[in-house]
Amino acid sequence: VAEESVAATGDPKYYDLAQRAYTRAIESAPDVEPAQLGLGRVYMARNEWANALPPLIAASRLAPTDPEVLFSMGLTYKNLRQPKVAAQWFEDQPKKTARTYWELGQIYRDENLGPKTVDAFREATRLGAEEEKAGAKLDWLTEAYYQLGEVEQIAHDDVAARAAFQRFVDRGPPAGAELGEAHRLLSGELRAP
Repeated sequence: VAEESVAATGDPKYYDLAQRAYTRAIESAPDVEPAQLGLGRVYMARNEWANALPPLIAASRLAPTDPEVLFSMGLTYKNLRQPKVAAQWFEDQPKKTARTYWELGQIYRDENLGPKTVDAFREATRLGAEEEKAGAKLDWLTEAYYQLGEVEQIAHDDVAARAAFQRFVDRGPPAGAELGEAHRLLSGELRAP
C-alpha cells in the first residue's frame, strides 16, 4: 500500500512507511520473498543501490526465476557499476521485456559489444512500440530510438539507421544535440534516395 501511495501522490514519506512495513515482515518471516523484494524496491526507488542488494539477494534465493527479482538484481548491479554481473541477471530472464532489452543494450554499448548492442536495441524498440500501442508510457523509448540509430549507423546499415532516427524525430524529443544530429543525418548522409 505504501509503495502505491508514493506512486499515486509522489510523496516520498510513504517510502519510510513501506520500509518499516517490509522490515517488520522480514523480521517475523524472513523467508517471504515479496517482503524481501519490496524492501529492495524501496531502496531502489531511493537510489540506495548498495542497500537494495541484501534484500534482493535474499529474494533471489527464495524465488530464483521470478522475473521482477531478476530485473531488479540486474538494475541494481548496473547502478553499482558492475555491468557484467548486471548483464548476466538481465540475460537470465526467460521472457525479456522491452525495458530489459533497453538496459542490456546500454550495457552492451558501453562494453563495445557491437552485434549484441544492435540486437538488444532492436528488441527494446520493437517490444517498446508494442507496449506503447497497448497503452503503456515508456519514457526511455525515444532515447532508445536514437541509440538504435547510432548503432545501426556504426554497423553500416543506413536504411535501419535512417528508420530509427526518423522514429526518434517523430516522437518529438526536446530540442538539443541529439535532435540536431538526427536532423543533420536525415537531411545529409542518411537522406532517403
